Amino acid sequence: MEGMNCLRFGTLLCLFACVHGYAYFRGRIPNGHKVPHPCNPTSDKWVAVGHMLSGGRGPRNPFGDDFAANGNEWTKKLCFMDSDGDGRHNGIELGDPWCQWTKENKYPLQLATSHPGICDPLESPKCEGKNEWLKCPSFSDKCNHATKEPGAHRLDIRLPRLHVPAKENSYICLEYDLPDNDDFHLTAGVPIIDNHITMGGIMVFACEASTYTPASKHPYECGLKTRGDCRHLIGGYSEDIPGICYHKNTGMRIGRTGCRQIVIQIKWNNPEEYEDMFDSSGISLYYTKNLRRYDVGTKIFSSTHFTIPSPRPIYAITSSYPSECSQMQIKSPIYITRAFNHMHKYGKQERVEVIRDGRVVNLITDERFYDLHKPKTFWHTNPVQVLPGDILRITCVYDTREVKHPVHWGLLSTNEICASTIEFYPKGNWMGSTCSSFKSIPLCKLETTGVANGCDFNGFFGALHKDVRTAALFQNCTDMNFCTPACRTLANAATSHPCLTGDSMELLRSPLTAPNKKLKVFFNVLELCGAYTPPKHPQHRRPRKNQNNDTQESMSSGIGGSLPGHLIGPQHKRR
Repeated sequence: MEGMNCLRFGTLLCLFACVHGYAYFRGRIPNGHKVPHPCNPTSDKWVAVGHMLSGGRGPRNPFGDDFAANGNEWTKKLCFMDSDGDGRHNGIELGDPWCQWTKENKYPLQLATSHPGICDPLESPKCEGKNEWLKCPSFSDKCNHATKEPGAHRLDIRLPRLHVPAKENSYICLEYDLPDNDDFHLTAGVPIIDNHITMGGIMVFACEASTYTPASKHPYECGLKTRGDCRHLIGGYSEDIPGICYHKNTGMRIGRTGCRQIVIQIKWNNPEEYEDMFDSSGISLYYTKNLRRYDVGTKIFSSTHFTIPSPRPIYAITSSYPSECSQMQIKSPIYITRAFNHMHKYGKQERVEVIRDGRVVNLITDERFYDLHKPKTFWHTNPVQVLPGDILRITCVYDTREVKHPVHWGLLSTNEICASTIEFYPKGNWMGSTCSSFKSIPLCKLETTGVANGCDFNGFFGALHKDVRTAALFQNCTDMNFCTPACRTLANAATSHPCLTGDSMELLRSPLTAPNKKLKVFFNVLELCGAYTPPKHPQHRRPRKNQNNDTQESMSSGIGGSLPGHLIGPQHKRR
């Protein structure tokens, strides 16, 4: 017995020494306590930075070998080394790109973006064969809390056996009514793959809870876009997205007071144009009557109405959800559990950051090698906290060397977007309808202060609706299609208004304000009297049918943003 106690004591002593040793060494490198875990880099941390096992012990990884060879010290030589061979030196990966940090001077650091001893991105060609010792947890392991939950229901939604068209890509949609006899939480979704050869991906979209359209009884080809009222992306399956899994504290409300209908979109790949391909894939949804603590909330954070010049090897679009908005719209801390980025074929990199007191304190997404055909989900098992007053910043990087004309924002495949879908809890803590920016204007400011870019939008629209005499005068000129002296005087005076310049003017002339008839009459008079000439820009020409649909669909999807109801006009409801 005494020998057994000695053995236990020795084991505990060894474990204590190991843990103490890792903490000691982590303090000798920059951001040693904040090194991302490559299997889940935006959420989990790698504890024993120099070892092949995150928890420590066992063989060293390449960075651990180099660290030991440098006397277990952070030196300029070690900083400028590329231990894992991924093309970025150790200092860049650990947030010390200029190699100025020492354990004595504690030089200000950037965020650690990756692990210096593990080649990444894990799936990139340059990392092939270098990380064979790394084992990432499977999707089933990460989502056991949902799929194995006592009392959970499973709903299998799959296509009937269908012929796959003999063309490179096809998109098939299936509408489905969810159980609505009670309130439930949707907790997970596991793909059902029938034909692995043709499977290109599965996406699940929620339809608006406030409206109901009878579900189509049969699958149909739908292209890239789903039904107009079913644009809220829940998740799905692809090469890099194993399925849907909500955080253990949250669920998506479905049923009586939640989402009652979804659309499953399946992409088929058939580049060889085989004639004898069939498929009946789908997805198993898991839901429970035992509601979790929080309803999950969703926001689409996007930058819109931009133009990318070409040819350019690198061009960045950046916009922010400013601190003034988060201070007024985020009532108390929110916690982000999942996010995924959206760009089209010219997109190369995308990142969403949390900024606090002038410093980047966390990453919500960090996609350095974006691929439209391999969408990626960022899971936050340790949710990212966002406080009132924080700034969210989105940055998208594009490569337009293969095109000879500028690329404009829009939902068509020839356009580009810059967006990220963010899931968070508690749902009720984040008010406001939009996190989008129209060019340089954060649309949330129109919901809060009403002032952006020097324009008091509340004051402008207030005057537009209250000045009955001027409105009648302008309506008369519009009806006659003639500029009277009185209209000309007022039109010329209006051109000096701070809202009628730059991006503010562009916003007022955009489809977002189309329902406001008084604004339309106002600009008709300005043009009629020669006080305003619309710019010759694709976004302001009368769009062709497909472009107009694209604009309207981008608004309904949330990617294009929206304006508060009082700016659209109280007598007209948005559809």
